[in-house]
Amino acid sequence: MWELSDRLKRLPPYLFAEIDRKKSELRKKKVKFIDLSIGDPDIEAPLGMLKTLAATSKKKKTRSMLLIRVRINFAGLLRNGLGKDLQFL
Repeated sequence: MWELSDRLKRLPPYLFAEIDRKKSELRKKKVKFIDLSIGDPDIEAPLGMLKTLAATSKKKKTRSMLLIRVRINFAGLLRNGLGKDLQFL
């Protein structure tokens, strides 16, 4: 049987495995949450989000802020349109 090297043992946990572990814990506790991981969406993307995504992606200076703007737009949609607060893991 083989053993991991000390160098490999010092590596931090794989980010997505850690996120999956946290989601699993939440599901076991019956906590309702919206999973924003990659997958097949079950609802259509809101037009406002798509417009923000398209407009921001065309601006060279704001491309680095694109993901943040989309998250803020989505959080606002949930808060204002659905009465939900968005909490990121």
